[in-house]
Amino acid sequence: MAAAVLVTITWIAVNPVPQGRAAECVSFVGPGIPPPAAVPLVVDGFHAAWYGQSGYMTLCPGETRTATVAYYNSGSLGWVSGRLGEVAYLGTWDPEPGQDRPSVLGGDGAFGSPNTGWPRYNRLAVQPSVYVGPGQVAWFQFTVKAPATPGTYRIALRPLIEGAQWMEDYGVFWVVTVPPISVAASATPTPTSSATTPPVSTSAPPTPGPATPTPTTTASPPPTATAPSSVVVVGPTPPSAYAIPAGAISVSTSAGLLAELQRSTVENIVIEDGIYDNPTAFFNPHGHRLYARNLGGAVFMAGFSMGGNGNSGEHPGGIIRGLAFNVTNRAKTEDGRGYIVLSWGPVGVGVQVLDSTFEGNAVCAAGTPASSCGMKAAVWSDHAEGMVVQRIRAQHFTDFGVGMTDEQNATDPGYSLPTPYLFSDIDVSHVGHPTPREANGTAEACIWLANNGTLQRARVRDCAWMGIWTGGNARNGGVALSDLDIDQTPKGIYAEHYSWGASYQRFLIGPNTVIGVNAEWADPLTGGLPACQNCRVESGTIQSCLVGVNYDLGTSGSSVRNVKFQFQSIAAIIDYNTASTNTFSNNDYTTVAVQVSHSAPPNKAFTCP
Repeated sequence: MAAAVLVTITWIAVNPVPQGRAAECVSFVGPGIPPPAAVPLVVDGFHAAWYGQSGYMTLCPGETRTATVAYYNSGSLGWVSGRLGEVAYLGTWDPEPGQDRPSVLGGDGAFGSPNTGWPRYNRLAVQPSVYVGPGQVAWFQFTVKAPATPGTYRIALRPLIEGAQWMEDYGVFWVVTVPPISVAASATPTPTSSATTPPVSTSAPPTPGPATPTPTTTASPPPTATAPSSVVVVGPTPPSAYAIPAGAISVSTSAGLLAELQRSTVENIVIEDGIYDNPTAFFNPHGHRLYARNLGGAVFMAGFSMGGNGNSGEHPGGIIRGLAFNVTNRAKTEDGRGYIVLSWGPVGVGVQVLDSTFEGNAVCAAGTPASSCGMKAAVWSDHAEGMVVQRIRAQHFTDFGVGMTDEQNATDPGYSLPTPYLFSDIDVSHVGHPTPREANGTAEACIWLANNGTLQRARVRDCAWMGIWTGGNARNGGVALSDLDIDQTPKGIYAEHYSWGASYQRFLIGPNTVIGVNAEWADPLTGGLPACQNCRVESGTIQSCLVGVNYDLGTSGSSVRNVKFQFQSIAAIIDYNTASTNTFSNNDYTTVAVQVSHSAPPNKAFTCP
């Protein structure tokens, strides 16, 4: 996680306004934050180090100011203006307004952002010069505008190479305070030191001193996204530090780990920092509990099988904690299926995957067969009874980020997990086939939930077909989803057969989605039964471009409550039922022309106009 940039500002009050006279609004900018005494050593690839910024602002309503932040190119590659995959931008970031989300403080006028001259609504600035070489500093500038409503506003940012990658997150943010005009401060504040705005230029920094250490990766409070309806969506907590059980057995090589995994007595195993590899998956049918010595310090180039048929010596309840996975070859997963961590069978009961990161390497040219492109999923379960997946980050997979479909679902439509799963603090991005949507709705979802259980605090981005899928046997006991931050996907939530009794609460969906929540129709192939009966969509904001909530033909007894709808060009809600039993209450349709439509939903809509 990023190290926060903390600023302390001291003000001296002068020229007090006489009692009983309204104070005039006075704008001012706090002192700038100087660059660090030393800069990091240059490392391979694209990298950026924070190098100072102008100060926080107090602005009168509607007033604009220019903010400046400097970044030192600490990578081995130059930043080249106008060239996709090499040009550096500043993008909006977590926690406020969130990655790639519009801000109330600036933008290009799209998605409700004020037009302050940004390159795009979610790109604050582009590099100011044609080329920024390794070891040089770029001064980025962007304009912010004070909202009309008094209050304290924040904007977080992060540098990126457009079309390639995000660079380091130093927790850079601005605070803009808008005072009430009628009750403005009774003194004109004068900063103890004046803010200086560096010139817009690219130059070599002072001779670097000893390299400053990379900020320590520590857990920070979970970011929050505040939906316009005043519903607070709590973001996922990142992988976090933990205590290693006393007496754990230490291993430092792949061979040593394989030997310990063969023991039938359950052990706590601590894995020292290093790289671990194997021609096939590492098998853990004996329920061993694995801990990285240091969070992310043990890097695995092969996956894990956490399953078995319950033979003698096999035990359920295995644990993976704090590992980092970077797997490129499906042969290094169980049976070559492409699931980095796979739980299955009686031994899969109660498996826990905690505080881990997953790189699936599914980055391939269009037309490449999905089976030849990286990994299929980060964490998958063929038997999710009692499974716990918490505080994980996963990116670049063809089919799923995390999910399950129980082995018994196909033969027993009434099957329910005796102990439901718990997924929480899940962050998944970049899931799709090389040719997007060629799976035709059978995959390409960041999270896939086919049984009864709970999902809490999830963030998904760039999911080729849908952000979160629910269905299968989820109706048997129901699914409960809450605190969902969903964007960059055609369908935000896809309620398939059968999501009966599902609840979707506290969410922020969009603006780069087509349909916010999509409930499938009463398909004759499913006996004429709908995907949703008694489903609840409640408390959040949907900023999709065509439809907010689609309750397709046959949906019954379902509700939409306390939801703010924005940007929908067709309707906030489609209730394609002539004798509907669905209910809609306490929703905000202020900016939407059509509140509820009873017309057929759009067919095969995957992009915004």
